[in-house]
Amino acid sequence: MLRTGGHELVLSPATVGELAAPLQQRAASTNVMALLNSLEELPLIYSIDEDLHRLELEFAMSAWRAAREPQPVASFRDRLDRALSPAAPPPTDHLVAFSLSQIVDMLWREGSSALWAYQAWVPLIRASIVTSRLVVARPSPVKHLESTIRKDLKLHQVPFEEGEVLPFATWLGRDWRRAPSYRLSLEVYRQLVFNTSDQLQDGDLVDMLHVYSLPYVDLMTLDHRMIDYTRRASKAIGADLHDRIAPSLPEALRLRVGTV
Repeated sequence: MLRTGGHELVLSPATVGELAAPLQQRAASTNVMALLNSLEELPLIYSIDEDLHRLELEFAMSAWRAAREPQPVASFRDRLDRALSPAAPPPTDHLVAFSLSQIVDMLWREGSSALWAYQAWVPLIRASIVTSRLVVARPSPVKHLESTIRKDLKLHQVPFEEGEVLPFATWLGRDWRRAPSYRLSLEVYRQLVFNTSDQLQDGDLVDMLHVYSLPYVDLMTLDHRMIDYTRRASKAIGADLHDRIAPSLPEALRLRVGTV
């Protein structure tokens, strides 16, 4: 059905890392590689989750300075190794027909942590949310966006002048489409912070990485909990993304095209 309709299945590096997680327990690679080989029978592309916000901020800053709208970000790559190294060609770029299972096997045998970087990210974002929940006087959405943009411009090494931050943040806040992934994921974070009675789950935090790609895809499956947070975030920033997410593919198709 995917090929017939001209569609592609998007995998994030975190999703591949979850599928390959048994390799971390020194499990035999046979089952993992067989799963990846069967998966690659589908038309696949790979999201650049880890670099998407940097690119959006770079493009948005350039556009704001030039008084124009940002160029769209190329948010997908045709191979996993290229998605893991979106800023420059990976060392394996010259290899032809380098399959998903071969890439994962190479990373595993080299002891690379690239596939499992999300595992280090989860406790960091959990700690950040817990700390933010302790703040009594929460900033307004505009102030929160301004302070976060200042921090993230530094984090992603996007050059800026201090006097640019507030007008740039104000401009970015007027239209979520100017940095869609950045704006959406930032608002999902805010929703998680605001719901202080909710017990954070690791699955929610990994799903936050998947949400990065939501503005760039037609359909996405998420757990029920993250669907609720994402729909609230989408509404808060004025986006119309609610019909792109569902707990399963049949449900997503039913919502989208009326089929199962």
